[in-house]
Amino acid sequence: MDLLKELDFVMDAQIEPKSKVKFENMMFPLTRSGHTRVFVISSDGWFALVNSILKTFGTAGGVILHNQGVSVGAEIVESIKVLFPTAAGHELEMENLKAYFGAVGLGMLHVSGDRLGMKVKIEDPITSGHKEPVVDQFLVGIVRGAIGKVYANDYVVQKLTYSEDKIAFNLVPEKMVFNVVPEKAGKS
Repeated sequence: MDLLKELDFVMDAQIEPKSKVKFENMMFPLTRSGHTRVFVISSDGWFALVNSILKTFGTAGGVILHNQGVSVGAEIVESIKVLFPTAAGHELEMENLKAYFGAVGLGMLHVSGDRLGMKVKIEDPITSGHKEPVVDQFLVGIVRGAIGKVYANDYVVQKLTYSEDKIAFNLVPEKMVFNVVPEKAGKS
């Protein structure tokens, strides 16, 4: 304690007895960018949360998870962009998105293709390793929202599958999917 107090940048230091409350350090969760709270949940806890939402709300629960994931994905890309003093560019943003995805334990993200169409694979997603397979629509939404933010485009998820602890799907620009040419009036 004396050595600590001798440092010129230390104003005061005190020793406090260890608390009997085991989760005391969780009472002050980490923050990111000044306002975002970070919480820790085990993969089993996440699996239980996703399953509970799906069992309670059915397909509507999947839609809720997906849409919330889209919002989170866009936020992730915004936090990546802040790390660079100048515009990072699409490739660097995508590489950092993949690294971020794995670093926070969501799974290993693989993306191939370009802004006009992508094949996406998430290996070992956070919900993997359970007897009951679940396509985590939250993860799918995160990827869709993040890639949409990177390329400033809206994407549609197609050919979504889950097998052998891999979520796979395609992302296609929304405009390409819904571009229907109307018939001319007066045609018989």
